[in-house]
Amino acid sequence: MTAESEQSRWEPDDYDPDELYSDRASDEEIAKTRDLLRQQGAAPLTLLGGRPHGGAALLIEHLRSLQPLSHSELVEKVTAFTQRPRPHFPSRGTTVRSVDPANSRIMAWVDPRRILLMRPGTQSFIHDVSSDRSGAGIGAVAQLAQRIQTERGAPAGLDRLFDAPATNGAGLMIEGWDAGPDAGWVYVVSVNGNHRLAALAALDVPCVLAEVTPVFGPFDAELDGAQRKRTRRYLRLLHTFGVAASDPAHEWAASTIATEWPSLLTDPDSAVTSLNALERLTGTRADKIGELPREWFDNAATLDLAAEGVERLPELFVQRIEELLDGGPSEQPSPPVRGRWRRGRRT
Repeated sequence: MTAESEQSRWEPDDYDPDELYSDRASDEEIAKTRDLLRQQGAAPLTLLGGRPHGGAALLIEHLRSLQPLSHSELVEKVTAFTQRPRPHFPSRGTTVRSVDPANSRIMAWVDPRRILLMRPGTQSFIHDVSSDRSGAGIGAVAQLAQRIQTERGAPAGLDRLFDAPATNGAGLMIEGWDAGPDAGWVYVVSVNGNHRLAALAALDVPCVLAEVTPVFGPFDAELDGAQRKRTRRYLRLLHTFGVAASDPAHEWAASTIATEWPSLLTDPDSAVTSLNALERLTGTRADKIGELPREWFDNAATLDLAAEGVERLPELFVQRIEELLDGGPSEQPSPPVRGRWRRGRRT
């Protein structure tokens, strides 16, 4: 997601919630916002001329047309939102995980189906911190959803939800992670917004306004002592076929890795689970992962066999992969480059 305009945040001189959260957007603004959300799961304001009105119009139209849901129905929907599969993300403790400073703090309308809560399950809800895990957090979020549906898109209510463009930061602050070159990004709540995100998602809203911090890496892979050899062998497979580029001096090293699939930087078992989770979140499925067949990631045993082939007979194995992909002899895949948002597509 690249800031292609002079500002990454929308900061009008005279901020008026009634003007921001209105249905006065032009048909062109609404159509462009809807297209970006459909194509890549997010509509950065930098690609909307700095104007957030198209997303606001989509959100308000949805809230005004809602058929009210009961508290029990909302509890069920919030629960389902917290139980979605989660891909692996590189550890927060790594010293090489970094944010591209040129693209930090981008305001965007984001599809909530692509956003994960900060922690698995209900751990992100304040009332679920207690040891009894009574589920009171889900009930509170359902109550918030009831309030939102009652307000029916009133500007004052939306202003309280999103706190944007407020000087102390947006009400929903998330990180953006690559899910593959053709899949766009997935997002994780990073600072605040777990409750309001879950409440809005329970109402099936088309978009939420969030402050996005892109995470590009380079990344570290986590090496479990018992799985160390297996994971290194798997990382070499990823390096050989353009999924992840390790340090050239140590092709299967577990640090300083550039990739557009950070969720796959783990052992084969977790990679299979993570890719399935990414595909469910984005609604996409690639034909290839780098230069590897996608179906190889359906089974960890297949990845293990492939990794062993690279280690034992690298030249023969690379040739065999080329035959399987019907590409014929070709040069070794180039290392992946960082993903970037362009107008209308990602490259």
